[in-house]
Amino acid sequence: MKLAFAIDKPLLSVKVGDAAPSLAAQISYTGTGRLKGRWEVVLPSDERPSTRDLLTEATLPPDQRSLQKRYTELERFNVTLLPGGRATLPGPDPKRIPTSTEGFHQILLRIEASDDPDSVSNLENASAGVGVVLGGAVAGFPLPALNYYVGSAPAELLPGATGGLALLSPANRTVVAPGETTTFRWAPVGSTAFYRLEVFGGDGALLHEAYVAATSTSYAAPAWLASAAGDAVLKWSVTSLAKDGRELADSGASEIRFEKKGAEKP
Repeated sequence: MKLAFAIDKPLLSVKVGDAAPSLAAQISYTGTGRLKGRWEVVLPSDERPSTRDLLTEATLPPDQRSLQKRYTELERFNVTLLPGGRATLPGPDPKRIPTSTEGFHQILLRIEASDDPDSVSNLENASAGVGVVLGGAVAGFPLPALNYYVGSAPAELLPGATGGLALLSPANRTVVAPGETTTFRWAPVGSTAFYRLEVFGGDGALLHEAYVAATSTSYAAPAWLASAAGDAVLKWSVTSLAKDGRELADSGASEIRFEKKGAEKP
């Protein structure tokens, strides 16, 4: 899952009263079915969402779903995800994105449990009680929030305010030999709750994303990454995130390529 505004560089701030740019979510998934939910905005006066609030509804046990905080609704969606594993979900109408109040805002993608027949579990059939439980749309990680600031953003909120995030290895433009294990490593950033590692394919699309607890500053590449990459030059980056989802520091991109078996060396 990746949320982004339709601009060429990260959005730092917008002036009070100005229109915000459009946005969209790039989604990778398995299976097919209905994707239902809503776009919400966290206003400067609101309590920040917790990790539980950022989970999809079906990820939580039924008795905890009502405990998720609700924020100002911008727009609802109800779309069909077709076979293929990738989709782009358009964001809410930019005119609905608030810019009248100065301060830090967050846009949330709230995915609700699906009422598709294949996603409904009958508790009586499972000898677990009476009634049904809606499932589907399960994600094993908190969904990222999209941040923007109305007015002149304070220095501590700007990307790189902590001095940036340094990538340690693999070095930029590394060519990984066939069968060689690859581990991404980076320098720690203070006050981090978790790190988000992103790997983009040669076409610029998100190829892999992982969330790493703040106690670790490394991530072993999955075995399938090399075959999925093919001959393409990949770009990878790491972002440091605070407990409330704010981006504390960003590394910028570094390049890596996986050498195919039997490839001729220059």
